[in-house]
Amino acid sequence: MLYLRGDWLDAGVAARIADRPTLTNAPAQTAARRVHAALAHPGDEMAAEHWLLAVRDTVLAHAGSSASARRDTPLARRLRAMLDDRYTESFTIAEAAAELGAHPSHLVRVFSATYGIAPHRYLVGRRVDAARRLLGEGCRPADVAARTGFHDQAHLARHFRRVWGVTPGAIRAA
Repeated sequence: MLYLRGDWLDAGVAARIADRPTLTNAPAQTAARRVHAALAHPGDEMAAEHWLLAVRDTVLAHAGSSASARRDTPLARRLRAMLDDRYTESFTIAEAAAELGAHPSHLVRVFSATYGIAPHRYLVGRRVDAARRLLGEGCRPADVAARTGFHDQAHLARHFRRVWGVTPGAIRAA
C-alpha cells in the first residue's frame, strides 16, 4: 500500500481515479514492492524515490493520462554530469530535478531513455567502481564506504556483491 502526496497528482487525475483507486497491474505492484524494499535499506533512498516515480507513472496511465515521452538528451547529460561530479554525496532525485529545472519523473524518464539505466543505478555503479579502485589500493571496506558515498559498510557490501559477485573484503584481500 502506498499513498501519494496530493502535489504528485493534479486534481483532474485524482478525480478520474477516485472511482477505481486500486491498481492491480504487475508494474504497479512491482514498483510498490521495490519502494518498500529500498526504504528498508539505509542509503537506498534514491532507489525508493525512483520506484515511487514509477508508481506515479502507472497511476497516470491508470487515470488515462500519460507522462511526456519527449526525449531530452541535454537534460539527461546534465544529470549525468551532476551524478559524476557528486557521486559521493547524498541527494534525492527531487533535489536534482529542482536544481536542473525539471520534474522528477521527467528527469528519470529522459535519463533512463538516454542511457538505458535508471539514475540511481548509474550512481551506485559509479560508487562501486570508485570503491573497487580504493579496495585494490588496500583501503579498508569501512573507509571505502565512507569515501565513496555509501551509507555504511553493509550498504557498500550489498551493492558490491550485486555488481561484482564478491564481497569488498575479497577484492581487498586479492
